[in-house]
Amino acid sequence: MIRQAWPRCRCRCRLAVVLLAVFLGATPAGGAVRGQTEGPEPAARETGARLVLDLHGIRNANGLVRIAIFDRAGEFPEGEEIRKIAVPATPGSLQVVTDGLAPGRYAIAFFHDADGDDRFRTNFLGLPREGFGFSRDPVVFLSAPDFEDAAISLEGPETTVSATMKYW
Repeated sequence: MIRQAWPRCRCRCRLAVVLLAVFLGATPAGGAVRGQTEGPEPAARETGARLVLDLHGIRNANGLVRIAIFDRAGEFPEGEEIRKIAVPATPGSLQVVTDGLAPGRYAIAFFHDADGDDRFRTNFLGLPREGFGFSRDPVVFLSAPDFEDAAISLEGPETTVSATMKYW
């Protein structure tokens, strides 16, 4: 019985480590729903497309929701993101807007940093203790999804994406 459960624990630990690596170094929010972002200079943001992310299923208003946007399959979800955003959590739903993205394919990873410690928390088995999710709501069981499973197309002046926060 223990031998059968052990491989599953390692896979769950991998998911936790991947999500933790994605969000290490995320910046604290300024308090606006638009969020505090890291990425291109403000002038560059004004010339690109707008991405509107509608997040649903947020449990409470504790801490921050941290979001990372990726434009390369090789970087998702544990490499270098092109944009990091942190906004105060609100129970239920939250809308986050970011400007200045070039048209193309992106994947989004996010988590609810409920205790505001800038870390993705897991239990002793490696299972997430904080909510998390990805664009397109791919099925996540023992590891993070591939870029293609979470990829969205950003076309035109504005694209809206809906995703759901998952809690274990």
